[in-house]
Amino acid sequence: MAVRNMARSFGCVDRVVLTVKVRVVGCVLRRSIDRAVARLDIGNQYVHAAVRAIAVSAPLPQPPSTTLWVERAVQHGVLSMLAVHMEPSSAETFVRAIRRRVAGEYLRTMADMRFVQRVFAEAGIDWLVFKGPVLSDVIYERPRSRDYSDLDVLVRPEEIERAVEVLIRNGALNPPSEHPSRMHRLGRGELSLLLHNGTLLDLHWDVIN
Repeated sequence: MAVRNMARSFGCVDRVVLTVKVRVVGCVLRRSIDRAVARLDIGNQYVHAAVRAIAVSAPLPQPPSTTLWVERAVQHGVLSMLAVHMEPSSAETFVRAIRRRVAGEYLRTMADMRFVQRVFAEAGIDWLVFKGPVLSDVIYERPRSRDYSDLDVLVRPEEIERAVEVLIRNGALNPPSEHPSRMHRLGRGELSLLLHNGTLLDLHWDVIN
């Protein structure tokens, strides 16, 4: 019994020590991050603060008067996310313009995805959309927060040539350099087609290129 109680005591001590170590490491990391952020330019500092605010569902800070933050947001791929969460009064004309662009791209992509859905349904081809639009609508708190420039669709490997054929027959454009047989020879698992409304379709038969 005494040995068992001693073991329990040591177990409690180990848990306390581990908890303390984790907290110390957390404090060190936070201080290192804060020092790194302090060395950033004003644009990067604002982007960092805005993304942290979004992560905890807090209001975004007022953007600086300089447009440097816009350049930094573009570099980090978060401009659309900031615009969607930002109050229009923060940078009214600019924010409204970004929101209109994001909404237009979203509608265009959705229209082209409906085209793919119709064509593949008529041909009896199983397909799956993933990455861009799915992440934007399912993972992000506010749809259209995530930028994406194309539509990623997965089909069965044995149906890739028929999938390309029915898409081209219905008006999609496929450069000769992106022919399935050539992509296979190069060890690729996807090829690109241009759809009616200007969306670039990345048609995958393997999720790993």
